[in-house]
Parts: sequence; C-alpha cells; structure tokens
Amino acid sequence: MSARRESPAFSSNSIHARIGSEAALRLAATSPEGKTFSVRRDTADDLRVDRLATAMKRRLSKQSRRLDLDNPLEYSVEKLAQMLAEATCSGDPISVAIIAMALHARHASHLAVADHARRALLRGSRELLAINAARYEKLRNVPADQLGTAGVPCISLPMSANAGTHLTGTDADAAVDAFIPRP
Repeated sequence: MSARRESPAFSSNSIHARIGSEAALRLAATSPEGKTFSVRRDTADDLRVDRLATAMKRRLSKQSRRLDLDNPLEYSVEKLAQMLAEATCSGDPISVAIIAMALHARHASHLAVADHARRALLRGSRELLAINAARYEKLRNVPADQLGTAGVPCISLPMSANAGTHLTGTDADAAVDAFIPRP
C-alpha cells in the first residue's frame, strides 16, 4: 500500500489555481509526453541590462523637468544624435543609454545617427578651436608697453624659475610654434 502525498499549496498566480483540477488534468493529457519546462536562467549580460534599465528608470524618475524625447518637433533625430555625442563625451553612460533608447524607439537609422553625431563632434571641436584661437590672439596682441604689467595676461618665455621674457606678435608665434611637437 503506497502512501498518498499531500500536494503542495499552489500559488494564486499558478495555472492550477486559475483553471481548476479537472481542466488541469485535461491540459496535462494534451501536453507532449516527456516535455520538460525549465526556468530561464539569467546570464551576466541579462543582469547588466537589468541594472542599466533600473538606473535609467531611476534617473528618469528623479528629473524635475521631463524631457519629451518622443516629440519629433522638439527633439529631431539630428538633435538626439547631437545630444548622444555630447553625452558620450561627458562620460555619463546613463544619459547615453537614455538618449540611445529614444533613438531606438524612433527607429532612427544608425547611419543617420552616426552622421549627425560626427557633425556635432566636429562642430564642437571647431567651436573650441575658435575659442582657443581668440584667446591666443588676445595674448599675442597685448601692447608692448603693457607686457609684464600686473593683471595683464601675456605670453611669457621663461629663462629660469624666476625670470623670463614677455613676447608679442611674431615672437610669440615663433615661441609657441617651437613648443608644439611635430609628428
């Protein structure tokens, strides 16, 4: 005589709790024989994606001003690609992921995104070059009578730790050019 086992308590979410015993037996009878169902195991990549998604949700929930990234009138693919390039340069992976998510949701062509991001980076580097050139022009064109005056920035060529020569014009150009390493 075999002992009858008690069946475990079923979760309220289980199929058994929802369809009842009789329907469960009919379902079991129609299932392929020998078929086993396994629980999906998360890989390391799955866990990393989940952590990134959680961080993105946290960042989005904390933002005081909501960005309507789905609005193409406010955020075109070009604008989003520019934002992606800037976020990449800032080194913030969560911002990069949020903007990439918006581009993915728009089904933006990766070629278009790459082109717009490249243009944004080049535009940014041109703007930085223009700012640096303006700074150099300002330093280069300091009047000779103001060189060495306290509070007046200028280009100096140090001769020792405590002494040096202040330069302007072509002398300043030559000193800077001599300092720049050539390939």
